[in-house]
Amino acid sequence: MSFAPQSRHQSRSRSRARARAARPPTDIPAPGVPLAGPEEALRIILAAVSEPPRYETVAVLLDGAHRGLGPCLVCDGASTADQVLDLGGLLGTQGERDATFGAVVLATCRPGRGVELLPDDEAAFYRLRHDLAELGVELLDWFLLDAGLAASVSERTDGCWRWATEPPSW
Repeated sequence: MSFAPQSRHQSRSRSRARARAARPPTDIPAPGVPLAGPEEALRIILAAVSEPPRYETVAVLLDGAHRGLGPCLVCDGASTADQVLDLGGLLGTQGERDATFGAVVLATCRPGRGVELLPDDEAAFYRLRHDLAELGVELLDWFLLDAGLAASVSERTDGCWRWATEPPSW
């Protein structure tokens, strides 16, 4: 039996196709259009998170009118409250350098750990919200993601609606 080696190009393209599962199309808000609320932010985030899920935090950078400023920032491995606080330093630097950066939505993927809000998460959320606000950047929300579930840290802590649209009436 003879073995004919395959070219690198063929080998790589096949392995990439197997490593990345196809995602169903999502209704992502158009660039330049302000996000109306957390559902639209989650659509962007869900399009950006890794598949299969891995420990990471996604940041959606927005202007003051809640329009996207470009690609999402994805921090591989950042899943604990302390790691998300470290990301706050990077966001703060961005806020100091870019006058158009006015708001951010965060989402942390924690595969297998659930979406339960931990005391460290709550403390990190308040600190991030405070520190970013001092730079003129609004932390609209921080979502915890796992197993197809998303939990809003904002709703579970202060419940303060910071979106441009009216809050739901539930």
